[in-house]
Parts: sequence; C-alpha cells; structure tokens
Amino acid sequence: MSENPNPTVTTETDPVVEPEETDVVQNFRKLEEVNKSQKDELDELRPLRDKETLRDAGFDPDSDRGKALAIAIEAGKVEADTAKLVEFAEGTFGWKPTPVLTPTETQQVMATTQAKVISTETVSDTPPNIADQIAEAQKAGNHVEALRLTTRQAAERMLTG
Repeated sequence: MSENPNPTVTTETDPVVEPEETDVVQNFRKLEEVNKSQKDELDELRPLRDKETLRDAGFDPDSDRGKALAIAIEAGKVEADTAKLVEFAEGTFGWKPTPVLTPTETQQVMATTQAKVISTETVSDTPPNIADQIAEAQKAGNHVEALRLTTRQAAERMLTG
C-alpha cells in the first residue's frame, strides 16, 4: 500500500495576539503623521511661492508665459529663484521680464486714473457766465453764436426782473 505524501494535518489555531506598541513604534508613527501634514502644507504653499517668484521676476503668473514658467518650475527645469528664472526665460524662450503690478498697486493705479478722469470731467470747457461766453464767441468770430447768447442773456434778465 502506498502512503499519502501529503497527509492532512489538523492543527488548532491560536487567536492572533498583536504585540503592544513600543514607544519607538509610537514615536515613529507620530513622526510619519507630522511628516505627512508638513508635506501637505508644503504642497499648498509651493504654488503661492512660485507665483510670487514669477511676479518678482517680472512675469505675470496668470499669463501664458507665466503659466509656462510655472510648469518649468514644477518639472524641475528651473529653480523658484528670481534671478535663475529670469535667466532661464531669456535663455530658453527669449522672454524679457516686464514689471507686474501687485493687486494693491493695480488698485492704486486705478484709483489715481479714476481721480484724474473725474477731475477732467468736472472742469468745464465753457466759461462760467454768459458774458464771458459772448466775449469768447465774438473773439472767435462766431457772430451767430454771440447773437444767440446775447438774446439768451436778455431773456434771462427779463425773466428775473
């Protein structure tokens, strides 16, 4: 008779008992958690740093050139350093930096522009009183306008008494 080469062995299984975590293991897990949270924070801050570097280098981060340079920074082709970024942009693409205004500077420029527009719109080109308008029209040789203004002046005097 032949013997079975693989006899079935029955064994009882003991419940799995996990060893208690040692201080070293607990500290290691805490360090892993801290490391992960710092990496997540760095991933959030890196694009902001890159945008500031682009702006400081003279490139608008929202323009096509700025986006292309941001991709180059992410790919590791250039460091997020102002001088190195300018050198890379000029050497690789032939792009010269142009000053980019910060949002605060943009608001200041817009406020100044609006103030100039308002001041020019409030200054009237016509003389303040009708006598000056008549004199100006006569001086310019526009006798029809001078006569119209004289008639208007007389009508206003009659109405006001």
